[in-house]
Amino acid sequence: MGFSKKTCGTYYCFIIGEKAHQSLLGTLLIIEAKMTIGTQLLISFVKTKVNDDCKITDKDTLNSVSKLIKSLKEIIYIFNYANSATT
Repeated sequence: MGFSKKTCGTYYCFIIGEKAHQSLLGTLLIIEAKMTIGTQLLISFVKTKVNDDCKITDKDTLNSVSKLIKSLKEIIYIFNYANSATT
């Protein structure tokens, strides 16, 4: 499978429908995606946190997205370093 054991970050924005995020995580676990708690982000009530120009206006959300990106960079580095060290 193309996505099996690949590094993965997820973010899910919703107005109503938090269960979809859990379903997505379940699917990613089944395909053995490489992810951590830091590479997962659930943004509730997204319309109140992003303006019409798609700019994040909520400071906590912006901070969370920044942390997600940092965590994703870290897991990609670790995954690539671990793979190159074993070959």
